[in-house]
Order: sequence, then C-alpha cells, then structure tokens
Amino acid sequence: MRRFHLKEAERRTLFEMGMWHPHPRVSRRAQALVRLAQGITQTQSANEFGVHLNSVRAWIKRWQTAGLVGLYQEKVEGRPTKLSLSAAQKRLEVATHEGGTIGHIMQCMEEAHLPLLVQPETVARWLKERGAQLQAIPQQFKKSVTPSSFSALRSNSAV
Repeated sequence: MRRFHLKEAERRTLFEMGMWHPHPRVSRRAQALVRLAQGITQTQSANEFGVHLNSVRAWIKRWQTAGLVGLYQEKVEGRPTKLSLSAAQKRLEVATHEGGTIGHIMQCMEEAHLPLLVQPETVARWLKERGAQLQAIPQQFKKSVTPSSFSALRSNSAV
C-alpha cells in the first residue's frame, strides 16, 4: 500500500482546517488526511473517524484531483420531484391568481383538480421560493383558538 504524502504547507493548511473550519464534515476530512500523512492506514483512519473505508478512499481521491475544494460537500440532489414542470406551473398560476392563505390556496388547487399530496408547510415553502405572496393567518385568530375552545366549537357545531 502506498503511503499518503503531503507537503509541509498542505499539512499545515489541512491541520488548521481540521481545527478551525466551521463545517464539521470538512474539518473531519482534513483531519483524516493529516492522520493519513502521519502514517496510519486507510482502515485505521476509517475506524478513527467512524466512516466507511470507501469514504476515506474518496476523500483521498478528491484531494488528489481537486485539492482543498475536494474536501467540501458536493451538491447532493434530493429525490426527484413528483410534479412535472407543467403541473408545477399550473399550481403556481392558481396560487398567484387566487392568493390568500395557504389553506385557501390548497383548497383552490383541490377544486381545480390539482391535488397536492404534501403538508401545507411544504406547499407554502415551495410557493415562497417561486415568488408567490401568501397571506398570513391573523395573529389574534391563532391565539384565540386553543385545543379546548376548538373542541367546544366542534361540539357546538355538531348539535
């Protein structure tokens, strides 16, 4: 097995990154490379830092190909969107045309046969990211509805 080598300036830079970098993953990767340069094996490094051996090998490869930039987290894509671009555009049009609270917007989408099988908070975040204006629920309404008053309202409406 080849030994991992670092120049003195690289070792010093990685040591400082390992000590002071604000992102814990970058810090851990830098520390692991310093330890590898000190002579421990990749397996020992993986055990020491609580990661899989393949992670250590990937860190070495990224260091060798990209230098310091290779230690930063790559953009990780989330799961694919459930909506096509045209379906998302239709929902955005309904939201911008109807306006109001998120509950009202979701109700309008249901009525337009554009169901959203997600939580209202997710819809609100998605719409805000796309520039839609949402109306907030008045603060006095939020404070006036308590679990006990809500159950009283339900029992009175059932009569």
